[in-house]
Amino acid sequence: MGTRLLLRVGATLGLVLVAVGAFVPAPRHFPPGTAALVNGTSLPTSELRLALARLYGSDTASPEQRAEALHYLIDQELLVQRGVEIGLLESDHTIRKSIATATIDAIVAEVLTQEPSETALRVFYASHLSVFSLPARLRLQQLLCHDASNIENARVCAEHTHEALTQRMEIADVSERFGAALDTSLPDALTPLAVVRRMLGPTLSARVEAMQVGEVSIVPTDAGYAIFRVVDRQDERPQPYETVQSEVRAEYLRRRRDDGLQQALDQWRGEAVLVLSPKAPQLSRLDEGES
Repeated sequence: MGTRLLLRVGATLGLVLVAVGAFVPAPRHFPPGTAALVNGTSLPTSELRLALARLYGSDTASPEQRAEALHYLIDQELLVQRGVEIGLLESDHTIRKSIATATIDAIVAEVLTQEPSETALRVFYASHLSVFSLPARLRLQQLLCHDASNIENARVCAEHTHEALTQRMEIADVSERFGAALDTSLPDALTPLAVVRRMLGPTLSARVEAMQVGEVSIVPTDAGYAIFRVVDRQDERPQPYETVQSEVRAEYLRRRRDDGLQQALDQWRGEAVLVLSPKAPQLSRLDEGES
């Protein structure tokens, strides 16, 4: 059933209920800012304005449209109350997750009501420089001298290749002259160390990271030898604040959100009455592990 059809049914039903006296007349001292009371629960006039804006594109509508929107909100509240009454809040995981998510959103909105000042952002940037730095990079070339049938040929190839690379011969010329295979799995460009480590593994990457620019090293492999040359390297370097200002703000707000949520949870956990089964994991052990 579409929303508009539901609204029409609700409006018609409302007229019938009024006729039989199902609606209680408003008390003399009605709560200010309240559009209706549903079993004692207040429906704020602000919610009515939002409903009108969603349904009709404006919070100023005809009396009939306002009545329809109010009936819609009343029906929605009745459904929520009925759901709580039959235990959906305790048993339905989807509803519980939605409530938890909405609570998180409310906490985040409250935490982020105040825009961070320029001073606060600059202080945050200065104290977290590594977060806003370009990672260390390495430009590495690799040739392979593999000859499973004759390891001596592989060794001679590796020695000649090592000498030629040390003398700064172009890698393509070295490959063609001495038969060393060019390993194209490594990009011949400045590459973040994290990528180099992932491609070479911890042992080889530790070795090449210790090499200087222009240095050449022979590494034995199962099939022969690998020859590495470090062509260029770039140490980790902070980016200017002006360049990463938007990233600084985003990270600052993200951490404020996380801290605000954690503080709220810590407070509520401290105020809650928790009784754990003797067989349940003991929270004190978790707290000790976190500290």
